[in-house]
Amino acid sequence: MITLNSDTYLRMVSEKANLEKKVEKLDAFIKKALNGDVEDISKSDIELLQEQLHYMNGYLRVLKIRIQRVFEAYK
Repeated sequence: MITLNSDTYLRMVSEKANLEKKVEKLDAFIKKALNGDVEDISKSDIELLQEQLHYMNGYLRVLKIRIQRVFEAYK
């Protein structure tokens, strides 16, 4: 069982924080690209980045759920 002070839990929390930063940066980049503020990027590349962002958000959602479950177990 994962505990609040276990390496596994601490890695999940760290990974979540890092992923949140990456999601924010990618989202901002995609918005810039869609506004035409990024040179040398094709529409298909933007679409792939949007798909990547979708999966990153899904993974982030799963991490949040897993972290919350551990936290809830120790209330």
